[in-house]
Amino acid sequence: MGDYIDDTLALLKTSKTPEKKWEAFLKLCRKSNKSGVWDQLPEPKLVTDIAAAQKWLDQELSKMPKAAGIYLGLDTLNMSGPKGFNLGIGGSTKAEATAEDVNWTYECSKFGKPHLIGSLRGFNRVYTAARWEDVSSHADYLLPLGYSGLVLGAAIGNLADKKDRVFAWGFHDGDMFLLGRRIGTKFTPEFCLTED
Repeated sequence: MGDYIDDTLALLKTSKTPEKKWEAFLKLCRKSNKSGVWDQLPEPKLVTDIAAAQKWLDQELSKMPKAAGIYLGLDTLNMSGPKGFNLGIGGSTKAEATAEDVNWTYECSKFGKPHLIGSLRGFNRVYTAARWEDVSSHADYLLPLGYSGLVLGAAIGNLADKKDRVFAWGFHDGDMFLLGRRIGTKFTPEFCLTED
């Protein structure tokens, strides 16, 4: 799956609109696994997901004024129910906005309220169905990673927050990636895989 992770990261770094990124990402998913699960996915609510993530980030970042490093951790096991969530947030005061790695994600001193990227819940209902058992674990990695990166990148680009910060995202119990940095009002995506 490594090549498809690299391709996903490269795609998220392009200047395409979120809608065009989604189309290209879905094409990449189809190439990564020839099952029909990708065609069964519901249409994502991109505008709603981006706006909700932006609102959540603005609220949570206002509670972390000293954190230059922002950790965004995916959790696909807690999405069900009215209080379901799939994204956590943490802040590190040990990070520099210019950091080139994400080792600081292990030293977050403050954590905020979790968030639900709604379309991920709809995707999950499809790819965890019994008929897609053979592709379920593949989809459970690639879809949350790619879609959340798309949503978060767009949301971070529109934040009211003006503090210089570096953002990392990935799976809370697994791979973490450098998402990019926001200096003033400009967000620059700088995707890379963490190195152990």
